[in-house]
Amino acid sequence: MLRERGYYDGKRRSTFQAALMLASAAALGAHRVDSALALAREARALAMLDSLAEARSAYVGEARLAEGRALLAGADTAGARSSLERGLIALRSGGGPEHPFTRQTEILLSTTKGQ
Repeated sequence: MLRERGYYDGKRRSTFQAALMLASAAALGAHRVDSALALAREARALAMLDSLAEARSAYVGEARLAEGRALLAGADTAGARSSLERGLIALRSGGGPEHPFTRQTEILLSTTKGQ
């Protein structure tokens, strides 16, 4: 889908965000940490529609969760915690405390305490 819609030719649309998240998860599953991180960061950039999105968008929070997972896989615990903490703020605001991504972020943060 990304190739067909011109993503690799430089076109950027907010509708690519979901596909980028899926591609990031697939890259992480294939142990391609750098690709997973790059795709998650691109998804976050597309989700940043305005200055409030960083703290209020569930899409930004989801992308931060994906970044955190990739950073953990790359053994960057401090970077992962930072990304997860920022993502949790956005997820709680944009998705609510019961949202599955909010819960997943809280769990990942609790497993990285003290590391």
